[in-house]
Amino acid sequence: MPDFKLDLIKDVEIDDIDMRDYPDFCDAFLVGATYTGRELTEDELEYIQDSNPDWFYDQVWNTLH
Repeated sequence: MPDFKLDLIKDVEIDDIDMRDYPDFCDAFLVGATYTGRELTEDELEYIQDSNPDWFYDQVWNTLH
């Protein structure tokens, strides 16, 4: 997988955010995003989420607020 610059990931979409799972949100997952203007693939989304748990958790919170 390429090295993604997280600040270039835009249009983040997250699914399965369940407030009953607060504060972990372990069921949430990245379902869509763009990187430098192109849609990321399912494999890329999974890689980004798994490789950057702190960034992903911040994205969950950004989605909630």
